[in-house]
Amino acid sequence: MRSFLKDLANYNFQCNEKLVDAFYSSGGLLPDRSRQLFSHLLNSHHIWNSRIKKETPLFMPWDDIKDGKFKEINTANLETTQEIIDQFDPEKIIAYSNTRGEKFSNKVLEILYHIFNHSTYHRAQIVTDLKSHGLEAINTDYIFYKRSLEPSI
Repeated sequence: MRSFLKDLANYNFQCNEKLVDAFYSSGGLLPDRSRQLFSHLLNSHHIWNSRIKKETPLFMPWDDIKDGKFKEINTANLETTQEIIDQFDPEKIIAYSNTRGEKFSNKVLEILYHIFNHSTYHRAQIVTDLKSHGLEAINTDYIFYKRSLEPSI
């Protein structure tokens, strides 16, 4: 289980890195909506990590991240998620409050799945936005990530 969660965390990280590289290669033509969605994706990942670790998040969900910080925050998110995978029982129940102060609880495994699924959802929106602005689309499908790691049989 932990091995698979680490694989998903690395997949999520690599896909985000591909997006950042696409952003930088756009020559500053990054659409506002793509920047907003990517900032939200990274901020939300950070917030969920903070909830699991019972820490105060540094960002709100829709805070704008400056381009130069994308890779730094993506790397920090990966490192924290890997620590969580190593240190927390996936079945442990985490009680937390959302940004409106409503109280909830979920298993660590469910929260991690939400992080990865939420990121995938927003990456698809970003790729669609990039394409609509004539920028290069990138493939962030999980199976293509796996194929890039393992030689074909």
